Amino acid sequence: MLRSLLLTLALGALASAQTPPPARLELRDFLREIPAREAMARLPAPGFTLEQRSSVVRTEPHEGRHEWVLAEPSGAGVFVRLSLADPRGRLRLYLGSSATPALELDAQELFAAHGHWPLLRNSTLALARMPLPFANGARLTLESDTEPAFEVLWRGYPAGSAVADWSAPQKGELDTLNAAWDAQVHGPEGQLSYTLSLSEKNPAGDFLAADPKLCAGPRAVSTIVLRAEGPDSETAIRGLVLHISFDGEETVVCPLAAFFRSQEFEPRIRATWTRDFGARWIMPYRERMDLFVENLGPPSTHVSGAVYTIPWTWDERSLHFGARWIPARGSARLALEGPGQLLGIVPGNAPNTAAALGVELDSRPRSVQAALALLERAPFEQRLVLELPEHAEVWPQRVAFFYVRPGAKIASRDPQPADRESLALDR
Repeated sequence: MLRSLLLTLALGALASAQTPPPARLELRDFLREIPAREAMARLPAPGFTLEQRSSVVRTEPHEGRHEWVLAEPSGAGVFVRLSLADPRGRLRLYLGSSATPALELDAQELFAAHGHWPLLRNSTLALARMPLPFANGARLTLESDTEPAFEVLWRGYPAGSAVADWSAPQKGELDTLNAAWDAQVHGPEGQLSYTLSLSEKNPAGDFLAADPKLCAGPRAVSTIVLRAEGPDSETAIRGLVLHISFDGEETVVCPLAAFFRSQEFEPRIRATWTRDFGARWIMPYRERMDLFVENLGPPSTHVSGAVYTIPWTWDERSLHFGARWIPARGSARLALEGPGQLLGIVPGNAPNTAAALGVELDSRPRSVQAALALLERAPFEQRLVLELPEHAEVWPQRVAFFYVRPGAKIASRDPQPADRESLALDR
């Protein structure tokens, strides 16, 4: 039953990518998108900008109470995520210029372990995915005794976009969403297309087509499974660097351990059915893909694995997947030239800081709290720049995940043998 539900959601997302966007976006459109992996691999239609705020706009009185205004966007949009350091008080959503809240709920209920909305959670922070659409401006407020520490994200749509105001979900919609969000995946998805083997006798490795008919594009990688073995497994793993190219463009350069351990923070792409490393990003390619594991550690390390793919309809919105490593030692900079969307800057393991990161999207600077997990996708038309200051005692290693249009230019520092010490900082 659950398996068929997941398949229905995935196929629905794939089908929607091949049809014109709805004339008006409604709550159910945003709910369907949350568990869908395929949607992330295409430029959004209609386009939007991802906005963020982490400081109070003002306080305002309402019927004898005072509320902290967390965000007050104008135009059409949708609130997509909220994090609260102390989830207490009453949250309220006001639509347009209305003085009467369209939605009111207890913050503790929103962030409850078995609440209605899907959560991304670790020991220091919780993010609620809570699509709250609005047609012509909105205010999100919190009634609490103290000024809140928070971060709220919302999408802003261009003038003329049609978005329906929030209304209560239909019976069962949130239950269906949570079932798809929390479901345990039983085995790789897709069809076995490639196998990989690397050993001391074959240090260059073999990446072979298991079935040539299931390799030639257009297709999309749906699951990657890798196993690394050696006398000291932790040392062996930390010496491996993953390289992936799509249509001849190398977009993934990342230590294997950091790449796969980052998956733990995102339920949509987490692989939990095996002790092997697994990832379930959707990675489209028009003609071909190549994967190589570079061994900077002990030559006795052995790596084996498999890549599974699914059919993909390539169109002008299709994107190449990318992941670049941001080392823990020294300053780091990642620059992307070309259209795409940032997915997030994620710790390679459990985060040890909640410090904000500097992000520039199309010359629009912002500060992002990236301690927990992936952002909502943040589209950019021309340029993305990530810059981290040089604070070796503060920054953990991180992985920047993104999608880019074929032909995009990526500038970053590749992992070096001397960086191996950095890979152990977040163990």
